Amino acid sequence: LKVRKMKLSDQTISILKNYSTINESLLFTEGNRLRTIAKNKSLLASAKIEETIPVKFAIYNLNQFLSAMTMYGQALSLDFSDKSVKMTFTDSRTINYTCADESLVITPPDKEIADFEGDVSFVLTNESLDSIKKASATLGLPEVVFVGKPGEKFKARLIDLGNPSSSSMEVELPEVSNVSCEVVYKVEVLKLMSNSYTVNISKQGIGKFQTGDGSLTYHITSEKQHTKFE
Repeated sequence: LKVRKMKLSDQTISILKNYSTINESLLFTEGNRLRTIAKNKSLLASAKIEETIPVKFAIYNLNQFLSAMTMYGQALSLDFSDKSVKMTFTDSRTINYTCADESLVITPPDKEIADFEGDVSFVLTNESLDSIKKASATLGLPEVVFVGKPGEKFKARLIDLGNPSSSSMEVELPEVSNVSCEVVYKVEVLKLMSNSYTVNISKQGIGKFQTGDGSLTYHITSEKQHTKFE
């Protein structure tokens, strides 16, 4: 039985916390990548991590798993096997956390999404992403429209498609557009970690949001029935 002891970095724990908002369960696979998918398949996320996971195992309740890791302060080490994860703390307390059956976890397809050149490309800064999330929560605006007009800077416009008379909010993005488009996303599916992202969106409605170092990637489906390209 393959077992290895390690401690997860703060960055990896942050990624896992983010992934718990996408899917409550996670299949860890051998290597230095984590991948998850939303139950409705609208979002697929992948991340490169600094650790190498030694064995394949499934966690059904990722939030509970993360809470267990900090129950007595941060766990000093984790002993991984395919059946359980042994957590050891500073006072020699231990938790033997049982892994789930892999069949209970909704997992991303084995085949990766082929890389593509977006029909629309722009940078979504961390500051802009934060503004979008705050405005959506405060003003009750569930959709964001990425608006492009040739020769003008891209804009992110917060709206409520179900209420044309609602308030709205707009954020100017750095890039100048060379296309005319309105790409609509539900803000609730933009479950991105705080960071700046290069965004490439195809006319088929798939958007790739990726950090500059390529360590975090999210493929997110737009609201195709409301999205327009000219």
